[in-house]
Amino acid sequence: MLTKIFVKNYILIDEIELDLSEGLNIITGETGAGKSILINAIDIAFGARVGKEVIKTGADKAIIELTIFNKKQDILR
Repeated sequence: MLTKIFVKNYILIDEIELDLSEGLNIITGETGAGKSILINAIDIAFGARVGKEVIKTGADKAIIELTIFNKKQDILR
């Protein structure tokens, strides 16, 4: 279960940290609010290919961190 998302210097995002509690979590907003940018960041954290153009202008690097809680211990099987 995804429990936390941290993104820094990624496209238009300066820095954001989302703590996702148990239960239903919904990402919503108007067109152009940045929902797709956040979803693409999650995709990158799971291994999608990406170029350096996603690094925010003026920054040296972008940081995308996901915290995942796993109740099962056999995740690598």
